[in-house]
Amino acid sequence: MYSIIKQSIITTAVSLVLIIPAMASAQDISTRFKPTLATFVAAAKLDCATLDKGILEVTDGGIYFTTDFNQDGITDPIIDTRVFSCSSSATLFDGGTGGHYINVFVSNDDNSYKRFEFLAQDSTVISLGSSPVLLLKHHGTSCNLLAPSACFAAYSWAEGTFNTTNAIIRPQE
Repeated sequence: MYSIIKQSIITTAVSLVLIIPAMASAQDISTRFKPTLATFVAAAKLDCATLDKGILEVTDGGIYFTTDFNQDGITDPIIDTRVFSCSSSATLFDGGTGGHYINVFVSNDDNSYKRFEFLAQDSTVISLGSSPVLLLKHHGTSCNLLAPSACFAAYSWAEGTFNTTNAIIRPQE
């Protein structure tokens, strides 16, 4: 039993060594973010393996270091789950017409990160003056529109969370 667990840990560590650099797309992953990233990728790998022993693959360019939402001087990473694919499920990470998950990791004072998860069809970050804004394209039904219509939501950071005029998104546990 011990050798099976040891082999699993070694396999996971080797996989993460191969996956994490592919996600960065030649961008520097800070030492501070590496443990959070490793935990996030390990969870995705486990989700995939649970479905008929699927194998997780990651395409290049999966992490975006775009802005500092909470203005603490540390750039907050974004991971779009479309960069993950699972050999045993076409939709586990890519989603369907409703979208896929956009994960924003906002730095904390204690060297950790809070993860915020959004379901969206696409995302970008814009600036309005000195304020970064997360702009998401949602499925039309999110705005009580006909399904093929697109609607958009803009999220800004205030008081420790992302805010918009119609919803507050809480961190994932």
